[in-house]
Amino acid sequence: MTRRRSALLPAALLLIAGAAPAQVGLFDWTYAGSSTGSGSQTPTELHVVGPDNGCDAVIAYFEATAPVGGTVSITCDFQNLDSGALQNHPDFDAPAAYLNGEIIKGEEVPPDGGWPTGTYTFELELNAGDVFGFGVWSLDCFEGPGVADYRDLVFTPEAWSSQAVGLDPRVRFTFAEGFLPTPVQDIGAADDVDDDGVPDLVLAFGQQAVVRSGATGQTVLPIPVPGGFGLTAAGVGDLDGDGRGEVLVGSPSETVGPWFNAGRARVYSGLDGSLMYGFEGADDFDRLGAEVAAIGDANADGTPDFAIQVRRNGGSLQDVLVVSGLDGSVLHTIPAPIGFQQFGDRIAGVGDVDDDGHDDLALTTNSLGVRVHSGRTGGSVLVLGQNLGWDLSVSGAGDVDGDGHDDVLVGGPRFQLSGVERGVARIFSGATSMSLTTVFGAPDSGFGTSVAGGADLDGDGRLDMAVASTEAGLGGVVEVYDALDGTLRATFPASAPAAGLGTLLDRLGDVDGDGLDDLLVFAPGAGPTAGGSVQVVRALGGHGAPVLAGTGALQAGTPFTFTLDDALPGALTWFVVGTSYVGVPFLGGVLGPSPDLLLARVADGAGTIVVPGTWPAGIPVGSTIWVQGWSADAAAPEGWSGSNAVGASQL
Repeated sequence: MTRRRSALLPAALLLIAGAAPAQVGLFDWTYAGSSTGSGSQTPTELHVVGPDNGCDAVIAYFEATAPVGGTVSITCDFQNLDSGALQNHPDFDAPAAYLNGEIIKGEEVPPDGGWPTGTYTFELELNAGDVFGFGVWSLDCFEGPGVADYRDLVFTPEAWSSQAVGLDPRVRFTFAEGFLPTPVQDIGAADDVDDDGVPDLVLAFGQQAVVRSGATGQTVLPIPVPGGFGLTAAGVGDLDGDGRGEVLVGSPSETVGPWFNAGRARVYSGLDGSLMYGFEGADDFDRLGAEVAAIGDANADGTPDFAIQVRRNGGSLQDVLVVSGLDGSVLHTIPAPIGFQQFGDRIAGVGDVDDDGHDDLALTTNSLGVRVHSGRTGGSVLVLGQNLGWDLSVSGAGDVDGDGHDDVLVGGPRFQLSGVERGVARIFSGATSMSLTTVFGAPDSGFGTSVAGGADLDGDGRLDMAVASTEAGLGGVVEVYDALDGTLRATFPASAPAAGLGTLLDRLGDVDGDGLDDLLVFAPGAGPTAGGSVQVVRALGGHGAPVLAGTGALQAGTPFTFTLDDALPGALTWFVVGTSYVGVPFLGGVLGPSPDLLLARVADGAGTIVVPGTWPAGIPVGSTIWVQGWSADAAAPEGWSGSNAVGASQL
């Protein structure tokens, strides 16, 4: 099998050889700014007709996101079409760059200043994830637009910059391009909806919820919600005994009769998508269904139950409804304590915390900790994490210390340590509310934005906790820690800049049959469409993606080296070397470099490959090479795992 796949890799690369775009085409441009301007583009040029809409300072421009740090320079041929008295005083239209919300006008022309017809140049220093662009600024009171043609764009990445575009073999499925045309609002485990013995997942976006198979990734059950938007969703288990899990969908923005934004929540059959139960808000802005969650068996009748948030009095107070999965009756209405806004903005089933044979639920508050309520009575059982800040996340942790009480995992991304926002993940004892395990994050990393616990994720036979740091590194990271001693067990990084990996996170169950629970991870800033990227991540204790790094300056006659680490020992690896960065889909991942040159190497016993070289003479200044490694790996979707891509430029 390895020999067959190895032979296929160069052939697959040949199919996309020559696909490297011109420098303007390197970026995914979107027209933005004033609607009274316009723009068009070719692979080599951006054409912008500036605004001409009155005496307001506005800009029309194309924008893109920098995949890596570096320098972008561009030439602009500008025409000032102001008429009348302003023709000789071109102060009211200008070629302009855009960088993370700041407008940067071209350099004014001496001796009179302003921006007459002529040629202008721009150079921007970019960090990975920066939003930048080029266009025309205007304040000309209907005197005629400026017109700009931007050409000769040159992008020079910083020395040996890295772009995490590869393929981690731990990713079983990725849902992004062509599937998520509108932003994802919620994700969740959906138990086994199609009765194939494998857990499924539900995604809410636009005006629909879609159940996808955990076994194949294909759509199992589409659930249209025509009157809704901003949906929430959760799998709530088999409520009618037919062997298929049901799906709960919240639609908090729906109008109910005369009540605006009263909201609805509905339970749909996993067999055919038919409506089983419905719940409605009863006043303006009740927003019933703004949060929904499976909570286990609260009344111990053998059928799973669930919870629904409803915001009373226009949102000033929140109630949480605990609902019987057997007949849809409300078991308990848990009111927010006076002054507790955002009560139940996150709800989690946390198992049997008080050891009474009934499953319990945990509810977050704005900045006053997490409250655990009894599934049997609805009353408060524990108050946890009152000093962990706001924007808390919560999950069941399982019985970490083996005392017969399930424990609770709380994430506090805004927690400060010695005046620095570090973020924290803490497991509290269900018996005593004392802290069992505490892990702090890196400064300003969003550590604890979302958490998931209660399962063995790395195969060592011990319970773990997954914690997302949405602002760490290139685009966020999800880390797995031992639940009892807090040691780091696995790291899963983002595959795109500014992705916000782990903004939503849920424990999915075992989708690949290896006996370990898998994770469902959402990154709103990843993916080629507005919807972001949803990934099913498996075998977090297993081998991750290879890591590539480069050293040495690209100067004539000087040595340079690129080194691949963390490949499978003895794995055949193809290095793709190109003069452009293309970023195209490939073997279930992303190919970074244009495939101008292929080098085959075999990893040593430590999974390392070192490729030395000497930079030749005669290469033009600014010329760039990009390198990426693809290693044979039977655990990956297509038999290959991809490293990050690294690039460097001739000095």
